[in-house]
Amino acid sequence: MADDLFSILRIPFDITLKTMKRRDFIRCLTIGSGAGMVSSALAGQADKTLENSLVSADAMPVYGSFTHGVASGDPLADRVILWTRFVPDASLALDSVTLRWEVSTRKDFARIVAAGEAQASKDNDYIVKIDADGLKADKQYYYRFAVGVIVSAAGITRTLPERNVEQVRFAIATCANHPAGYFNVYREIIRQHDRKPFDALLHIGDYIYEYGMGEYASDHAIELDRVPSPAHECITLADYRKRYAQYRSDADLQALHASMPFIHIWDDHEIADNTWKDGAFNHQPQDGDFHARRKAAVQAFHEWLPIRDNMVADGEIYRSFVYGDLVHLLMLDTRVTGRTEQLDYGNYSVSDPQAAYDQLQKDLYAPEHQLLGKKQKQWIASELQNHHTRWTALGQQVLMTKMEVPFNLLLAIMGAKEAHRTRSAYDGNLIMEAARNPSFLKSPYNLDAWDGYPRDRDWVYRQMEKYGKSFVSFAGDTHNAWAGELVNKYDNTCGIEFAASSVGSPGIEHYLPLPPVLMRELQKLFPELVKDLKWANIVDRGFMAVTFTHDEIDCDWIFVDRILSRDYKVLPITRATSEDALELDIEEAEGPDWDDIFDFDDSWDD
Repeated sequence: MADDLFSILRIPFDITLKTMKRRDFIRCLTIGSGAGMVSSALAGQADKTLENSLVSADAMPVYGSFTHGVASGDPLADRVILWTRFVPDASLALDSVTLRWEVSTRKDFARIVAAGEAQASKDNDYIVKIDADGLKADKQYYYRFAVGVIVSAAGITRTLPERNVEQVRFAIATCANHPAGYFNVYREIIRQHDRKPFDALLHIGDYIYEYGMGEYASDHAIELDRVPSPAHECITLADYRKRYAQYRSDADLQALHASMPFIHIWDDHEIADNTWKDGAFNHQPQDGDFHARRKAAVQAFHEWLPIRDNMVADGEIYRSFVYGDLVHLLMLDTRVTGRTEQLDYGNYSVSDPQAAYDQLQKDLYAPEHQLLGKKQKQWIASELQNHHTRWTALGQQVLMTKMEVPFNLLLAIMGAKEAHRTRSAYDGNLIMEAARNPSFLKSPYNLDAWDGYPRDRDWVYRQMEKYGKSFVSFAGDTHNAWAGELVNKYDNTCGIEFAASSVGSPGIEHYLPLPPVLMRELQKLFPELVKDLKWANIVDRGFMAVTFTHDEIDCDWIFVDRILSRDYKVLPITRATSEDALELDIEEAEGPDWDDIFDFDDSWDD
């Protein structure tokens, strides 16, 4: 029977006996989730598993499992970060385990181009990150890990191209709140990738959410078996590690990580809602020292994601990726490095709107009010000066488009949001009356976005003009999708912006008490009311598929119709195209069936 078992797993029986006794091997197969890993990873693979020395014949048996799959990220032309987590069985009481890793140009791992060993230690949550170098540019690779005969799933990654590049494709995702619903958006990215491959996935923030059960968008968490872990808000390193472990246990997210390299940036919820460098809206005195919390959150972020550490001298997270002569991608930090505290409309009197507006403008343009910080600005200027590509792209967190909305509509939306927070009634007619009869006076829609830091936005626009860049900004954060033209203070267009919706977090539709027909009307009114905004979707969950060529940039917004069921359909796709990063051509899809998405009483507006 032993011969049959090893034949099924395609492991040479004589070599395996050198590694462990039969009872030890059977225990390895049956303990924890290791059994599934051995059978799924080894079945159907060639005997090269041992010939390539992935499994050491002299190793002592170690029981455990690869608990969260594999991942890759931060690709360069000659290297890429590889990630996994191996947890030894608790009965072994091991503080560290030696892993083998290897990279191959072939799916069967018959040709190994890089390999080595690494330690998974208790101190870093048994996580291993490898900067696998010596690779060739613009090439697809397969990679995997092993401990003894326990072999991980195989992942696929890709290095950056050099010189002449015809096309670059990114999937862009953001705002994945686990208790809000299933990660159908992640699954759809894989489906789209299988049809037309992406070079990388840009995750532009809110990969996790810090909230505890009942605090935010967890209404369906129990029925979906997605109750936050831990159940309380994340404060400590142990809390954040548990939260990442829960998210990374999701099968759709694991499959997505294994299918392509990620390029990550954080937003606020990796730490706490509306984070700035010395605090956060969702950090109260009873939560302890904010800097200690931020340190813990940042450590967990670097542990659990395939991001290259210390790419900038002092470990800041902003960094760049160059796709030959086509795309220069700058991943910015608009959260932690330099951001001063957000201004708050609550500090301005609405009894005299003009006086409030005048004071707000002074505060917005105060020299000490910053988003990027001096050091990051120096880095951005250096990057723009030293790289010359057809397109420059900013991968960052918050809307750069000037979103100045009528003041009466802003007050109505803020009132609806506060009523939702306090679970009190609100008359949705106030919103539509303001949208249909907008006031002349306008004000920034979101002071947490670039609208709240216009000096730094003006600085970015000047740099782009100085170095002659055709640039596009990618944004997330709002949980809604937008397309805008970036206009400087002289009313000249200097770039474009594509903003992604969310993987799971609810958007503005979550707190506006409007029936479907009025929500659709408001969605269509937004671009008419906001001068620089060209298109909006304020309802659906989805991602962006962006394609760069030397002739144009195309952005497809791909939405799913539901996240409360694992079964979903893809909604009609909206596409934006630009040949010069100055003007957008929008090919808008037909709207969804709102009555299927919302469950409102038809008599609401009788």
